[in-house]
Parts: sequence; structure tokens; C-alpha cells
Amino acid sequence: RRPCHCCHKRLPSQPPGAMEISTPEVTPPSLGQRSVNIEAMRDTALWTCCGLLGLGSLLLGAFASDLRAQIRIFWSLLGLLCLAAVAAAAGRRASPERRFPRRPRCRRGACSLVVAAGALVAVLLVRLLAVLSFGGHPADLDFGLKCDEPYHPCEPNISFLVESNSFGHALQGFLVLFLFPAVERFLLLLSSPLAFIARWASLGFIIYPGYNIIKRTFFLGDFFAVSSFCNNGTEWSMGFALGLAFGMFFSSVYHGTPAASSRTRLAQVAAAPCWRHVECARLVCGCVLGVVAEIAAALYARTWSARPEGSAPSPGSPGGVMVAIIVLAPVGGAVLCGVAALWLGLCTCRSEEDDLERWLRIDGADDAAVEGDSDVSEGGKQRR
Repeated sequence: RRPCHCCHKRLPSQPPGAMEISTPEVTPPSLGQRSVNIEAMRDTALWTCCGLLGLGSLLLGAFASDLRAQIRIFWSLLGLLCLAAVAAAAGRRASPERRFPRRPRCRRGACSLVVAAGALVAVLLVRLLAVLSFGGHPADLDFGLKCDEPYHPCEPNISFLVESNSFGHALQGFLVLFLFPAVERFLLLLSSPLAFIARWASLGFIIYPGYNIIKRTFFLGDFFAVSSFCNNGTEWSMGFALGLAFGMFFSSVYHGTPAASSRTRLAQVAAAPCWRHVECARLVCGCVLGVVAEIAAALYARTWSARPEGSAPSPGSPGGVMVAIIVLAPVGGAVLCGVAALWLGLCTCRSEEDDLERWLRIDGADDAAVEGDSDVSEGGKQRR
């Protein structure tokens, strides 16, 4: 019986003969289930962005007008790699609750290199889109004017000519491929010395941007905005973009696990100082690359309207808004890449030994579910 609120009398809770209806209890989702849902949302967001980038690049390569053959091939190849990565990831579902398998997760040093490279790409993108000041064709990676000497007519500032220098610049940017954990694990299974070489070779990712900024600053510092820094840096950026796309594709198709006989050898490799210290070197290289991007932005802002005498007329000094855009471009690019990496969970703070131990213990197909459960259990232990 329950009390009546109007007359304070006790009334029967139900009329005689009425059927009792049981209300099912709604249990809130557990901590592990919430973690799986968040991880699934992040995986879907990453692969969706990858698919949109691939679709845009493919359409640009197919329908943009007045493109050179090698640039059309670049846009088409970039788009096909991104779409192939998404298709392979969608076909390899980790569990019924997750539409895509676990995304690739790099360590702090590798993430710092990618974020700094994003800052440099942002600076080059601002220069590429400044058609009113320099001319050019952004889709064809044409930067307009290149004025190296006084009293000489300016030349076209075009990226990626069919020559060995252009391929060499792109190859150095392609070294970003060795930052992906799936590539490192594949090379470890092939040969430990080969994996060591590839891991240290990933530090060569910053060699050409550093050389490029030093050379152009000393020889063409007064006319940096119309120097060949932009077209040579863009060739490096093309290799960087293709390396990221191929790394995403490889991470979505490769899920090899080591044999039991080789696990002891691989554990010893991960514990070796010359293997672990590469990550610290990557962190330092990422900071150096970020400084290169900021120096390039400052030089662009200072020499935006400078031209060698008798080469080309000056378009006039840039306004304050344009200077702010140029100087803040690397900061904006780094912040955008960093926020995306943190929100999507692309960076991990686990040690080398812990990361390899998980790989030795967990099959690649079930990595997402088991790793998510272990992360939740470790968080519970810390709270207790």
C-alpha cells in the first residue's frame, strides 16, 4: 500500500486482479564498454578523414585542368593509396562493435616529427596559394616567380620536374614510412639488422629541410620568398604525403605475428639501447624541424615583396593580416596536427619494451579488443 498525497489515506497500490508489470533495470555501460565506444569513434573518424583526402586527391588528379603528367600521377596515386587503406581497413573489422581495426599508433618521437612536418607543409601551402603576389598554379604545384639573380628575368618556380634531384627530395620525405610501427615490425620479422638500419634511417627525414633552409638563407636570404626553397620543399612534402598514405595502407593490411622461436630474439632487440634511443633522437629532430618551419615563415614575411633589382616589379609590401598569416602558419599547422593526433589517439606514451611485449603476446587481429581491455584494467589498478 502507498499513501495518497491528496487525502493522506492508504490506498491499494494496484486494483485487485491486475497483472504486475516488471520494469527492466537499465544498467549503465561499463567503463570497458565506454572505452571501446570512444576508440571505435576515433577509428571511424581517422579512416573517414583518410577517405575524404583520398577522394579529393583522386578528383583533383582526374579533373583539374592544365596539370603536368607527373603531378596528375601524384594526385591520383595519393588518392588511390588513401582509398585503398580505407577499403582494406573496412574489410578487416576487429570486432562486431568496431567498424574499423585499431588505427596505427606511433610513439612520441615519431609524432613530433609528423607534427613538425605538418607545420612546414602549412608554410609552403600559404606560399603556394599566394597567387595574387607571385602568380602560379596551385593544383599544378607551380609557385609562380623564382628570381635568383639581379638583372635576370624571373623563371617559373615549378615543383617536381622529371629529374634526379626532384626524385631525391621526394625520397627523403618518403622516409616517414619508417615511423609506422607496422613497418618496423615487418622489418623485424625479416631481419633485425635491416630493422635497425631503417629505424636510424628515419632520422634522415629532416636532413633535406635543414639543408634547404640553410642554403637559401645564406645565398638568397634577401629574396627568400622568390627562391627555390618552396618548390624543393614541396618535392620533399610530396614524398612525405605519399609515405603517410602508404604507411596507413600498410598498417591496415599487415597483421603479422612472430613465431614462438623468434620471440626471445625480438625481446632482446627491443631492450637494446641503440634501438630505444632512436625515439629520443626523433623527438629532438622533431623540435629541429619545427624551428626550420618557423624560420621559413619569418623569412617569407620579411622578403614577401622583395625582388632582385631589374628582375621583376615588386607587388608592394604585404599588409598586417598577411604577415600574421605567414608567421602563424607553422604554429597553426603544428597545433592542428597536434590536436588531431591527441584527439584521435594516434600517439602513445608506452615504452618500447611494453609495446613490443603486447605485439609478442597479442595476435594482430585481436589487438584492438585485448589492448582496450588491458588499458581499462591497468586504469582500474591505478585507481585502486
